[in-house]
Amino acid sequence: MSATLSYSPSREVQEIGDAEHRVKELEQRAAEYADEPDTLAAINEALAHARSRLERLAAPWKKP
Repeated sequence: MSATLSYSPSREVQEIGDAEHRVKELEQRAAEYADEPDTLAAINEALAHARSRLERLAAPWKKP
């Protein structure tokens, strides 16, 4: 583990799990609101941010 972590790896894993849950939740909402363009646009924007956050959190754990 890196000595530069500001919190425990278990907390980092929890953050990744929470981010994965948020992405799945937003994907489900997007499917539910597929016929409402304005609502879907807002959900897709939130989903893009959630996926980006998940990618940032998971990046240190990915194999090169």
